[in-house]
Amino acid sequence: MSERTVSKLRPKKPLVSEPDDTVLNVCQMLATKRSDASLIAGRNGGLAGIVTDVDITRRVVAKSLEPSTTIISEVMTVNPTCVSLSDPAMNALTIMVENHFRHLPVLDDDGAIVGLLDIAK
Repeated sequence: MSERTVSKLRPKKPLVSEPDDTVLNVCQMLATKRSDASLIAGRNGGLAGIVTDVDITRRVVAKSLEPSTTIISEVMTVNPTCVSLSDPAMNALTIMVENHFRHLPVLDDDGAIVGLLDIAK
């Protein structure tokens, strides 16, 4: 019997932002799409970072930063842990549980952003 892969977990289509987007623009996109995380694409199209609602609360609001002038790359988690579509599903779930991650970016075998796992969904 073959092991289930991350692709079988049906990662959701991620919301993707650019590193020079403002926190305000990213938050407005998250609100419009009723989401709680955005992946940040690097200059080469690969994954540069992730920002979640908790990051915004702790790194922007709690520090009284101005969302309209703060750049998302200043508050994102840089080079987040991620998995590939072809990785075993249990590996992805173990990573999320052991590291207390709610969100886990999913890349294809070439490193392109393809999805986001959300442990709560």
